[in-house]
Amino acid sequence: MAEVRSAVVLLHDKDNFILEKRPDLPGKLAYAGKLQLLGGHAEEGELAIDAAAREIGEETTLSPEPAALEEVWSGEFEGRDRYDQPITREVSVYALALTRLGSETLRLCEQGELVKVAKTPETIEEYNDIMTPFALAVLQGYVKGEQPRFSE
Repeated sequence: MAEVRSAVVLLHDKDNFILEKRPDLPGKLAYAGKLQLLGGHAEEGELAIDAAAREIGEETTLSPEPAALEEVWSGEFEGRDRYDQPITREVSVYALALTRLGSETLRLCEQGELVKVAKTPETIEEYNDIMTPFALAVLQGYVKGEQPRFSE
């Protein structure tokens, strides 16, 4: 059974994925300084899709309805916590196309920065060393039309 339930969003526009570069705070954040998907923990009793919409609303200036999200993948992921200890996460991934939101302005509402990564396998590979293993697997699978393959 998973230790943590997470809901994340693969935010994208026509040509790019939009990722968050986490602040470089080792010991305070898992994968400090790395590029990751936006999202976070689901609250007790909260549906994953509702958690994903809520997290995007808390982390950015967007306010998507859950119906705007498209499920991409759901399953367990063996990752690391902020202390670099192994952790199992039950993760649900949803895609959100910015075109579905109209003219909302996208800004990050927390520390870190938004980074655009072109939707090509070659560009994703260029970011390999500065992306979380989870984000890398999800993006690689998404551009190939396949389920993510995880190898932490």
